[in-house]
Amino acid sequence: MTERKQDMAEPSPIQGAPKASPENVVTLKGKLERIDSNGEFHYSELVLPRFDEYDTQSRNVVVKARRRLGNVGDVITVACSIGGWTRRFQKRDGTTGYDNHVVLTVLD
Repeated sequence: MTERKQDMAEPSPIQGAPKASPENVVTLKGKLERIDSNGEFHYSELVLPRFDEYDTQSRNVVVKARRRLGNVGDVITVACSIGGWTRRFQKRDGTTGYDNHVVLTVLD
């Protein structure tokens, strides 16, 4: 099954989108492994390069964007703002646990 090539024209900037300060921006380069969409956002899983030739651990991150960033297998570079939230939950032993979720949103 072959994927259809989509028009990769640059979209217009998102109206009302907050601008991230330079200290809250990260530039990522990676290979697109998987793309999911919910109609409003595209969630792209990137496999990041290894640190050295002996590094066996792959580093995968998911970035959120309003536009499609490419096709599976493409190597892309994107600037993202860093955000997220913390969720509190009750552990089985009665103590409180915390679940941190990091969200990387592509800057347009």
